[in-house]
Amino acid sequence: MDRDIKEQLVHKIMDFINGLITEKVGNISVRSIERENVIYITPTQNNKGTLQAEQLILIDMDGKKIEGESRPSIECKFHAGIMKARPKINAVIHSL
Repeated sequence: MDRDIKEQLVHKIMDFINGLITEKVGNISVRSIERENVIYITPTQNNKGTLQAEQLILIDMDGKKIEGESRPSIECKFHAGIMKARPKINAVIHSL
């Protein structure tokens, strides 16, 4: 299930590029379906136009990295804080 949500997030990024975000500016995160209190977020310094689902970074609700090769976006605590404060929010887009 998380694999599906990660694939959907990457697919949506393509829809948002040059509208809400660019390939280098802006970030998107989504709440995990399979695991409680964790979020997938786009990595820092990564071209979102070529992003693959396995490149997303898993963080906890305090913004600490749990899994992933790269560093999470610097806005990870912002994204996590929103989802922690508002449990019904399942995704965050930080745009231009």
